[in-house]
This record gives sequence, C-alpha cells and structure tokens, in this order.
Amino acid sequence: MDDLLKISEAAMELGVTPLTVRRHIYKGLIQSQPTAGGHHRIPRSEIARLRQGTCDTPPPDPRGTGVCDRRLRKLEQDVATLQKQLAVMAHSCTFLAHAAEENGYTPVPRPSPARTLEVLGPGCPACDKLAELAEAVVADLALPDVQVKRVKGLDEIVAYGPMLTPALIIEGKLVSSGIVPSKRRLARMVQTALPNAAQPAAKPRSWLWKRS
Repeated sequence: MDDLLKISEAAMELGVTPLTVRRHIYKGLIQSQPTAGGHHRIPRSEIARLRQGTCDTPPPDPRGTGVCDRRLRKLEQDVATLQKQLAVMAHSCTFLAHAAEENGYTPVPRPSPARTLEVLGPGCPACDKLAELAEAVVADLALPDVQVKRVKGLDEIVAYGPMLTPALIIEGKLVSSGIVPSKRRLARMVQTALPNAAQPAAKPRSWLWKRS
C-alpha cells in the first residue's frame, strides 16, 4: 500500500517549503488525496515521480508568486480563526447545557418526522459513508417505515446548532457527531432510538389449524 505523507513531510522530501507544495497541489502539478477533514495527503509514489523529473513543472511566475503566497496565508489564517471560533461555540453550548440541566430546565424536543434518520453534512466522503451505512442498517433491521434523509444545506445544518459533521439525527435527537461509527455500533444506536427497531416483522398467517 502506498504511504501517504503530510504536506510538511512531502516538502521535506522534496526540499521545498510547505507553501510551495500547497501551491503545486492547487495547480494540479502534484496529485494528492483529500482526507475527511479537508487536509491533503501526498502518496510516496508521487514524491518518487517528482524526483525522477517525469512531470513538467514550470518555474513559478515571479509576478504571481507573491500574490498567491499572501492569499494562501490569508486563507490559512481565516481557517485557523474559524476553527477557534467553533471550539469556543462548542464549549459555550456545553456550558449552557450543563447550567440548564442543573436548573431543572428541560429543552423542548426538536420536531422531526416520525421514524426518520437524518444525516447532516455538506457532502464530504465521510458524510456519504455515514449515509450508506444508515441505509444498510435500516435494510438489515427490516424497517420499511424508516427513511434516511440527507441534510446538505448549510442553513439547515446550522439550524441544529453547532456540531461536527457528519452527524446523525434520529427522531430529532443528535446521536452521533464528527465520526462515522461502525455498522454494528450504528445498528445499536438505531435500536436504542427507535422503538421496536430490533424486532423483526411478524409473518402474516392466513389460517391456523384448530382441534375440534
């Protein structure tokens, strides 16, 4: 299996800066594999290809390099700022939830269509994987009245409050956030959240033998 390197590791192997590696990835000169978290991983075979000089890498245009570098640094700073803000929001929500619980406040359950599994996520590979697992679990448990709904709109996702995606909502309650659970664990979540989910459907009987 081909080893995958971080951008910093690939830069060290190639003897360039991480910024140069990122710029070449965005230009399509270096092939990378995106992770579920939006990061880039470079196959070691790609490093070997670059070292052998089998790719046509043009020299950077000095007129655009500075602008590109500044723009990339600004975007990285924006991402770091948003990550910090998200962490603060998550901490605040946790604090408020504990405070409400201590004061005896019971939140009103969010209305949701009966027997519905909602997979929240903008369409990342992890979101697609969770949706596929949810469909498979519903089929394995023989739940024809249960629907798996994809929620991709950012406005709809934000309406649920701060959370990591992919997330799973069952009957209006958050049961999983930021992970893709195993199929067995997901089945247990569904069985716990949905009444009678673990019971197989009864087979109809057309008649019964009776003794006279």
